[in-house]
Amino acid sequence: MGGCDGNGNLHEEKFSTPMPWIGMYVAAASFACLIAMAADVILGFRHHKLWFPSKFFSINATTLTLLGVAIKLSVDLNTPMPNSHDQLAKLSSSVFICTAMSNSMPSLGAMENEEMFMNVIALGILVITLVVNICIQLATGAIFVFCKEHVAIMFIMFVLLIMLIFSAIVVPTTKNYLEKKYNKRHQLALKEGANQIMKAGKLREALTKHWFCSGESDYKLTTTLILFTQAVAVGVGTIAPAFRWFMAINFKCPKRGSIRVKKEFEIEKYWIQGLLGLKKQPLTLRIQSRHCRKLAHEARNMLVDICIAMQKGIVLASEKALVEFMMRANCDATEYWLQKGRKEEPQYLLKLLQKSTFSQRFKGVAEFDSDQVPSLDSEEPPNCWALPVVTLTSIARALSSNSTCSIEMLVDGLNQGLMYINAIEDHLDHKSDFKNTRKAANIVWLQVDLYHTWLDVDLKNLSLLGKNPREVLKDLAETAKSRFEESKRKRRDKFGCVMDVSPSKWSVMELAASSMNRISQTLLLNQTCDDRLFEALVVMISDIVGACLTNSQRVIAMKCFNSKIEEREATVRHAVHTLGKTERIPEIVNKGIPPDLDPQQLGCIDEWRLSHKRKMIPSAFCLSSDSECDGSPLLVKVISP
Repeated sequence: MGGCDGNGNLHEEKFSTPMPWIGMYVAAASFACLIAMAADVILGFRHHKLWFPSKFFSINATTLTLLGVAIKLSVDLNTPMPNSHDQLAKLSSSVFICTAMSNSMPSLGAMENEEMFMNVIALGILVITLVVNICIQLATGAIFVFCKEHVAIMFIMFVLLIMLIFSAIVVPTTKNYLEKKYNKRHQLALKEGANQIMKAGKLREALTKHWFCSGESDYKLTTTLILFTQAVAVGVGTIAPAFRWFMAINFKCPKRGSIRVKKEFEIEKYWIQGLLGLKKQPLTLRIQSRHCRKLAHEARNMLVDICIAMQKGIVLASEKALVEFMMRANCDATEYWLQKGRKEEPQYLLKLLQKSTFSQRFKGVAEFDSDQVPSLDSEEPPNCWALPVVTLTSIARALSSNSTCSIEMLVDGLNQGLMYINAIEDHLDHKSDFKNTRKAANIVWLQVDLYHTWLDVDLKNLSLLGKNPREVLKDLAETAKSRFEESKRKRRDKFGCVMDVSPSKWSVMELAASSMNRISQTLLLNQTCDDRLFEALVVMISDIVGACLTNSQRVIAMKCFNSKIEEREATVRHAVHTLGKTERIPEIVNKGIPPDLDPQQLGCIDEWRLSHKRKMIPSAFCLSSDSECDGSPLLVKVISP
């Protein structure tokens, strides 16, 4: 039964039946590696990074598994492969892993130290296993063609493995060295930008500084497929190492007229710092004999000296020039992402900001909420940037029966603006004081934008009822108050009493309702509530968005400064792209920055409101003598707490 006949003899032909499917599996794994290497090549050319960082084909568990499958033919000790093209397929698998190793070397720098060493050890085990299997096949005659080529490839394989190991050894000290240099630049940048708004040119320069790798085989025709796939993969995978090699040659052999030979072979100390430190460490082996301990210590030091010599041989003698080349290339990449960002400029947001009162320091920041409006509870939650503009837009939507085009432009502008407001608040809200408030803003905006509703109130229907603006505001205020009380009652029913909850911890409904109530009541107090109310709301929204966006450049710079070294490239690329998109925004909003606010205070909307109150108080005192005669409450109205 199964694999045997009635006499107990094996059906050998049945055992070879799955082999073509295994061959397809090997070809698929090779093709996956090919796609990853090709993606790295395309990305390198596209971003002008001719050292081709290994973003897709890096040394990790996935690629190691794919490589283990892709070299199946080279480690197959039993399957007969009599044809010359079958034997060539074995050789191509060995060449393929050499290509993969040389292609993925830059990925070492993007890993955490422990992860890097584990991956290098796993790759070393894979390579040693492959070499042992090839040696066994050479000895047994399983490999009878291209024997010299196999020996040459094994030698190259060992050289690449040694280079990979020594590169891994130096990565921790190199990262430490680069981090120290980065921190020095960081401190200089902080000093330059202390207590002032960073100009676009300065920010662009700072971001550029942050850019910084005759029978038939049982596999049947699948051997040809494997051979073809791996041959293409080797061709594609050779592009990145070849460019790196030519770059190395270019900088290793510069014009040598005035350069001394000794200096030509000097390298930075950090390349061998880890190995030098190892020489100074005592052996952990417990050996009784002093003579044996001495021999072991000297043998260890000799081995370390050999490693140091090999490390010097691997490192480019002119790595400074190579770094300068990479910096120039990063400048090109910076310009590329700036230009790409400029093409994606938020046009609707810019049109919205043009309506702001930046010449009056965004006075709408102070006007949307009055201290004369009584609170719905004993305390009020702190203001964030997003929730007021969302609430104001909800009111504008309810008043937009005759301004359909205007409200759509407002919504489009705010959609673009909220993306930057959320990014600013994500970065500045270190203590998560506004977590619930920002969550409320996002949920309310989703309903307003997609369904034209506010807490299930149909704003579009409200705008078509023919009510005047004052009636609409009263309806919204009453609805907000009832929703707040409803949520408070549910909380009381759930816990048996009214829990003493901090306003910043209120539910989404309570925060949204409180905001709507206060803003609607404020508009009823301060606005004429006629047909000009919609335009007044647009100006208020523009002012709040504009005031918030005065923080954009500082946040862009801070994101770069605070990112980990492994993530810094992607962070800086995103920052440069954002800088390109928002390049015109500071030209508008920075004109409205109050001189009495420092960069830290600019991030808080309540600090802006206090600044406007301080500005208004002197004028109130000037007018107070005139107001006393007729009992005018002007002074009380302006400065009441």
